[in-house]
Amino acid sequence: MTGIKIRKLVFTYPDSKYPVLNNINLDFEPFSWTAIIGHNGSGKSTLARLIDGLLSPTAGSIEVDGIQVNESSLGQIHQQIGFVFQNPENQFVGATVADDVAFGLENRQVAQNEMGEKIDKALKMVGMSDYKNTAPINLSGGQKQRVELAGILVLMPKIIILDEATSMLDPLARQEILSLLQRLKNEYNLSIISITH
Repeated sequence: MTGIKIRKLVFTYPDSKYPVLNNINLDFEPFSWTAIIGHNGSGKSTLARLIDGLLSPTAGSIEVDGIQVNESSLGQIHQQIGFVFQNPENQFVGATVADDVAFGLENRQVAQNEMGEKIDKALKMVGMSDYKNTAPINLSGGQKQRVELAGILVLMPKIIILDEATSMLDPLARQEILSLLQRLKNEYNLSIISITH
């Protein structure tokens, strides 16, 4: 079970006089789908980055599955959380779809002979098996989002954070991604945090 507990969280950007988040107390239950909704600049993405350890709180605490989020626990935290950003093109690093999905496995030093099966499974999960050897630049927006999701799912996190991840998609592609996420959430007991305006 992977839940998130946030207590008395405060965050102020270095160049700001006032906190963007002030005294936030929040629980995310295991296996839940939570939407965080608000205007641009209201602190939604900041909260997501704090949960994932990409930013450090000014005050307060965050726990993921009982592990305090801090500099020394980032390795453990990043095994629990997959972060899907708004623009998948900013995250592509491979020459092919398979190379891109392999990137996280390489960072975790997974043995080469184990990677192929894991990559194939992740691509199948998102319906992108036929595009394994395609260059990411040649994919549609919805396909790019699916590949980014495969790159997260190959690592089998317990929590997926979507930071405006469907905002650049047309309504049909958006619905396809959301339906896919609902299916994966149910099949793999994932928790999903979706940030949107």
